[in-house]
Amino acid sequence: HVYDTIYLNVHIEKNDDPIVTDELVVTNLSTGLQVNDNDSLNMYVGESLSFGVTYGGSTKYNVSAVSNSGVLTLDNALNKITAIATGDSDVTFSFDGKSITLHVSVLANTLSEIYAKNGGYDFVIINGSLKFLGRMFAKYASGLEEDITGSADLTFNIANKNATYKTVAFTFTSSGVTKTVSYDVPYFATETYVGDSTAYNYSDYFANKFSPSYALPNHGDIKMLVIPVWFTNSTSFFRENQQQEILGDLEYVYNTEREKDDFHSVKQFFVEESHGDLTLDITISEFYETSTTSKIYGDTVEADIKKTYTLADNAVQWYFNNHSGESLSDYDGNNDGLLDAVSLVYAANYYGTIGDQNGTTAFQFKNSEGNEHRFNNGSFSPIGGIYGFNKNSDPSIQLGLTDLSTYYPSYYFKSGNRTIIHETAHMFGFEDLYEDNHAQ
Repeated sequence: HVYDTIYLNVHIEKNDDPIVTDELVVTNLSTGLQVNDNDSLNMYVGESLSFGVTYGGSTKYNVSAVSNSGVLTLDNALNKITAIATGDSDVTFSFDGKSITLHVSVLANTLSEIYAKNGGYDFVIINGSLKFLGRMFAKYASGLEEDITGSADLTFNIANKNATYKTVAFTFTSSGVTKTVSYDVPYFATETYVGDSTAYNYSDYFANKFSPSYALPNHGDIKMLVIPVWFTNSTSFFRENQQQEILGDLEYVYNTEREKDDFHSVKQFFVEESHGDLTLDITISEFYETSTTSKIYGDTVEADIKKTYTLADNAVQWYFNNHSGESLSDYDGNNDGLLDAVSLVYAANYYGTIGDQNGTTAFQFKNSEGNEHRFNNGSFSPIGGIYGFNKNSDPSIQLGLTDLSTYYPSYYFKSGNRTIIHETAHMFGFEDLYEDNHAQ
């Protein structure tokens, strides 16, 4: 009947001893696929593969051998092979009388193409000089992508096209294979300026700096702490899963050294401008996540500047709370108990005036209140600026990008690292010195 109830007594016994078979199992950790005896596999020179080897449910090491050590090297402690030359070699995994053999053919990892991810718009020609706004990449048969921007093997030739574009042919050679690609690159002719000679030098500017009590020294080694800040409105401009990519690009902006073009990292700029007398030792932290919005910070209202002081204090405290191997004294060159220089870079676009929606400006701030704060000098710059985004940029474009590093708009809208260098220079006491037509 529909309403009948039947009670069942069910007895369950737990078996504490799982069934384990004495089977040798080899897994390709790159693909997650199990390797069967006499399987074949192609690798490329320079490529490495690691394997998981188990027997009777337990992981085994030092159970592998290669038949041709001139083709494959073996790290037996990690079950890892590396292809070092073209040719064939077997890899045999053996334990307790059982074995699995994998046949490996190593192919040349030949150069397949070179490219810039935004084509000609990753470059600009100013008065006949090619400038890199983005990066050049080489792609190999294995799918490996290599940044070749600073490589001595990357050459280029500029040819006339028309009044606004020139054709640039890039050539790159790797292991005897040469690839070429051509792009039409925007061309700009600028006014020619004649510099007047002056008896002044950097020391004179330093002696007359606008903030003598708080400026950084103009020589020696200076440690700077860079703390990226993630605000509550940062997801209007960037996705959270882009934080690691941004950190990599910040490392490029602050610390990279390259001689291919006129790009200068923050560190490289001050080394060259000081003729080697000044070196910045720059540490970049992971993101500091705060419960505030970027809208409340700015340099036009004193109360907003004070909020930046508090933000810097909290970020510095957070950093040393989470990096027990370091202390504030590591960043205190003048031994006054305060951090010499902290650079806050925030995950938003640049906006020219306080009060604009979803953003603020870039500025330098100095501590005039002594031990009430944890720093002497600070700067506040937008991360959006290193990708060329400003208050006129559509945030939805940014959110749709899968690779931020490839987005470089036209030359005159790209700020790159220049804003950060500008604000860092203020920490050395430099005032704003703009050309006459700056307002236009």
